[in-house]
Amino acid sequence: MEIRPVSDLRNKFSEIEKKVKEGKPVYLTKNGYGSMVVLSIE
Repeated sequence: MEIRPVSDLRNKFSEIEKKVKEGKPVYLTKNGYGSMVVLSIE
């Protein structure tokens, strides 16, 4: 499990994509609170 600020989705997309492709969910926060989870559909 990895927790990152939502701004990383734009700034470090390739890092997040790599984690998701490894089958690990990435939790994104906005202003310190949970905002969304990025998961692979495969």
